[in-house]
Amino acid sequence: MNFFKGKVQSNGADPSVLIGESQIFPAPKFAPALAQKANQEIILGIRPEVISLVPSQQANTLRAHVLVVEPLGSHKLLTMKVGSEGAKVSVPPDQMVKSGDDVWLHFDPEKIRWMDAASGDAIQAA
Repeated sequence: MNFFKGKVQSNGADPSVLIGESQIFPAPKFAPALAQKANQEIILGIRPEVISLVPSQQANTLRAHVLVVEPLGSHKLLTMKVGSEGAKVSVPPDQMVKSGDDVWLHFDPEKIRWMDAASGDAIQAA
């Protein structure tokens, strides 16, 4: 599991989480719970296999730098740097990526696990 620290930004019913310069938008079922955490730090947990690489910035993406590419037959395991955090990403074996590349990581907001940074408790959907 990859863990990224962020801060909840809320303008009412549509919260987002700021991670570095990227805005992450939660699945609608988590919006009410995250809106209550406005201006608080939270942690996003994202599994390596639900992250994909995309060619440019879009909704729910994080900029990453590829450190290591490990071909494992059925997939490639990438070791990445996302801001000051480390991350692992699993991509298909034919994914064109090499050490030193700068890429964008994309993930489905339904697959994010949200946690309160102060307590470590899971944030439950409303």
